[in-house]
Amino acid sequence: MKFKTKMLFLVGGLAFVIVIGLIVYLNFYLSNFQRNQTIANFRNLAELSEGAFFAFIESMEIRAIDWSSDSYIRMMTEKITDLSRAEDERKQAAEELGIYLREEKMQYDPSVVIIDILDKNGIVVASSRKDRIGVNEKKEEIELNAHHFSQAIAAGFGKAFVKNFVSEEDEHSESMMHTTTRIFSSRKDALDKLIPLDAVMLVHFAKNNDLNDILNGRFQEHKGALTGQALMDYYKTAEIYLVDQSKLMTTPSRFAGEAVLARTVDTLPVRACFEENRGIDEEYQNYAGYNVLGASMCLREHNLALIVEARADEVFAPIRKITNRLILSGLLAFLLSAIGIRLFAGILAEDLKKINERLNKTLNTLLEDSRK
Repeated sequence: MKFKTKMLFLVGGLAFVIVIGLIVYLNFYLSNFQRNQTIANFRNLAELSEGAFFAFIESMEIRAIDWSSDSYIRMMTEKITDLSRAEDERKQAAEELGIYLREEKMQYDPSVVIIDILDKNGIVVASSRKDRIGVNEKKEEIELNAHHFSQAIAAGFGKAFVKNFVSEEDEHSESMMHTTTRIFSSRKDALDKLIPLDAVMLVHFAKNNDLNDILNGRFQEHKGALTGQALMDYYKTAEIYLVDQSKLMTTPSRFAGEAVLARTVDTLPVRACFEENRGIDEEYQNYAGYNVLGASMCLREHNLALIVEARADEVFAPIRKITNRLILSGLLAFLLSAIGIRLFAGILAEDLKKINERLNKTLNTLLEDSRK
């Protein structure tokens, strides 16, 4: 094998190994960095979304408590639940209260679908919808777990209870969130405390779209926040959604169409929440079978898992581009190195040839002189 060829294989092979080693190391390092950074960002976003969710729930509780404290509602409810009054009088009071709820209260919150007043047995005795009178909501609580009437009827002043994502097509086409709170009289007892009435206000909210906007940043963006839909804008495959204890998606999906209370999500974060009561930060397969990077929060008080995720192939797309460029650069560098090595080896071989010729000439001269 010629000297130039040996030189090319030796130095070129060494350069090739170094370049490949650097590419593999950089790809591993950058991929891990991107994975860890993305998951950390998703964890922060999940925590922010958790806070937004609790603020959202609190807003419904405040709305129900505020309305139940209305002096007119208190007065009329006290009349309706006072069995010592004539039935006609109580019926008239119920009709007037229903009109008041519909015309004076619901107009201030378009997300409110129905407002019911329940007696101590859970029977609707007044409502913004006339056809609701007589409905046994306690039975629906037992059979459908539709709200928290039993807790509300025994609760103190200023307490409200939210039941998330209840599907009742006879009441509304979308799933609803039910908020219950006890109604108190304007009168006080000997201990200067408001006297509780044997009645509960049940407010039916249709707020799925509002909640979805809050979780995904659209609500904040409309209010002038600069961050807005940062996640959705940056990752086209990203989404934030909630899953209930039945493993059903309870907020609209970005990709699954009509998924609310219709799509089953039996994935790692859902199982971790409802089986182990913990959140996750890792790579897994999502409900559509794609590998995703995600983070989750377990909202056990509301029996919900909050999930933030994006497809892994999109997350690592920048790393693949960098790796491809490194490979291309490495090949170019190897070719240039091979050409340089070949030229250098050629020059070196020519110089060695000349040195060898001079040495041979010198040796021949010395041999001739020694013979003489």
